[in-house]
Amino acid sequence: MKKIPDLFLIAFLMGASLMISFKNRNEEIAQSNKSTGKIKTPLLPDSLFRSGDIIFRDGRGVISSAFRRLSLTDPRYSHVGIIHKENGLVFVYHILGGERGRNNKMRKDLLSFFCNPLQSNSFAVYRMDQNGKKIDSLATHYFSKKLEFDTGFNLSTDDKMYCTELIYKILIKVSGQENYLPLTNFSGVKYEACDNIYLSSHSKKIYSFNYSY
Repeated sequence: MKKIPDLFLIAFLMGASLMISFKNRNEEIAQSNKSTGKIKTPLLPDSLFRSGDIIFRDGRGVISSAFRRLSLTDPRYSHVGIIHKENGLVFVYHILGGERGRNNKMRKDLLSFFCNPLQSNSFAVYRMDQNGKKIDSLATHYFSKKLEFDTGFNLSTDDKMYCTELIYKILIKVSGQENYLPLTNFSGVKYEACDNIYLSSHSKKIYSFNYSY
């Protein structure tokens, strides 16, 4: 199977000028908010969320802009994770690669950190029409195994996964349906994009917030 990096490079080059303008604008907003003390931090409605809910965010910066453009229909978000409640706290299971000073293993971050306005433009929580406890259980299992980020973006292997691949494969296992979510096919490369998940008829938006407004 052809690997994603070729596709990622295409998306990066196609949107280079747009990504730079997005980056500059985001930095302007963040700097302005920081200097004036006007960063809007929402009171996160934790009671609305359940373990197993899916959370998306639109990260700041050029790399996030490139990943967002891999959603060919509705490029609102660049990254995804799974809500996990534990001991009265709300966490997000997710997997990232290439962050400075961090390893590439699956992470369990506080919801407030995942949605931090200094690194996110917006975020939204969706609920799938599947058993949230089973989704959460599988996510916890992968976290316990210290699943690593798939730098090769190879959808055909399970020993390493990229962020949307993790969600895609968990939902296939829980639903028992191989075609539960569609895949994006671009120039012969198949991959799972964020918009395949939140635009699915199986998902329902629970909450969203945009820091830019």
